[in-house]
Amino acid sequence: RRSTPVHLEWSIGMREETGEDAPRSVRLRLPDGRSLSVRGRIDRVDREPDGAFVIWDYKTGGPARYSLSDPVRQGRVMQPALYVEMASGALRAFYGDTAEATAFGFFFPGPRGHGQRMRWRRENLNQWSEVLKNLCDILASGAFIATDEDSSSGAPPDCKHCEHQAACGDLHETVAASSDKIGRASCRERV
Repeated sequence: RRSTPVHLEWSIGMREETGEDAPRSVRLRLPDGRSLSVRGRIDRVDREPDGAFVIWDYKTGGPARYSLSDPVRQGRVMQPALYVEMASGALRAFYGDTAEATAFGFFFPGPRGHGQRMRWRRENLNQWSEVLKNLCDILASGAFIATDEDSSSGAPPDCKHCEHQAACGDLHETVAASSDKIGRASCRERV
């Protein structure tokens, strides 16, 4: 028995394009009680034979920047976790209180991805709320971090495909400043 696609290009909290879209954004609760309103467009939602839902996102590139063992990469890749949570909120509105997304996957159909798929179960994405809380704390402290990941040869890995590198100036100085800002935000949090 195979899964069945039930939503394609599913808009959540955005302008409705079909009667199947979810017009309301979804509120995500953070561990400290704050909440964020999220919205987005999900490429594909499949329903499994057991009734669970799986979220799929199509990527034109390859899988190199993603990790099965570290899905959120210290907040660098939040899409899997956020989409599972966002979709679960919208799915409950469509299918009832027990509906939830139990997994998220990337599908790489292009020449660099060779049709590869990566998939995480929801329980492997659980650190999302603490990571998102920390990112919100850093932003609330006034720090807007480009990257804290340095590279001795050329652009840091986070910046490799960025079209706006010129805005950061010297990337090694940007990394040092970002690391300092993260350190100061962490110190304020502990006080």
